[in-house]
Amino acid sequence: MTVGTNTIADIALPVPVVDGGTGLATTIAYGLLTGGTTSTGAIQNIGAGTTNYVPVSGGASALAAWTNNDAIGGWQLINTVTIASTTATASFTGLSTAYYMYKIIVSAIYPITNAANLIFLVSSNNGVSYDNSAANYGYACKAGYSTSSTTTYTSASATGIQIGGAFSSTAYANNFEITMLNPATSTVNNGIYYYGWYFDSTNSQSAVYGEGTRLATQINNAVQFLFSSGNIANCTIKLYGILV
Repeated sequence: MTVGTNTIADIALPVPVVDGGTGLATTIAYGLLTGGTTSTGAIQNIGAGTTNYVPVSGGASALAAWTNNDAIGGWQLINTVTIASTTATASFTGLSTAYYMYKIIVSAIYPITNAANLIFLVSSNNGVSYDNSAANYGYACKAGYSTSSTTTYTSASATGIQIGGAFSSTAYANNFEITMLNPATSTVNNGIYYYGWYFDSTNSQSAVYGEGTRLATQINNAVQFLFSSGNIANCTIKLYGILV
């Protein structure tokens, strides 16, 4: 067979881009094709990616890469812990340097023991153990009650960061938003700040805000929630992160 002045045997395979081809003999199944490294270079393939990932440009001189769609321009949901029957603790491990900020959303948490305090702990060994020795933490928070009174909870030498105080064991919607900044740095003391609302042991509703710090310069790569006495009766806790 003759094409113009060439025969099929004269056509070099793979057909180069300059001749209308791809420059490739094979490619990746279901992969996404991109331009070559030059205007006439062979087409490139960045693969099929992962479900819910999207290609993000690496600039004028780099291949695009697949990135989690949830993380683009906002918070990425990392993990969820749900407790619907009594459990001692709720924990998240694997906090990493990939995220410079974490947000923890605590929903409908309450204890089985009336007047128990909600405690927040950190770990520097990814949850093998949690720091709960005397003088490990400092914290301060203020709760304003529906009875128009306020209570301040503070400690400069505590075994954990206390969030509010004396929770009701009734099934109320006690909710908090907790922020952790740079937990994966070891050059400064790391901690949290938070706000939310809860019902105390007398069933009075309270708005609360506060902060707490681990009194050591360490990388915190796991966190844990528990009550000062008894188990957690119920909660849903979601961990979000913003990529570095």
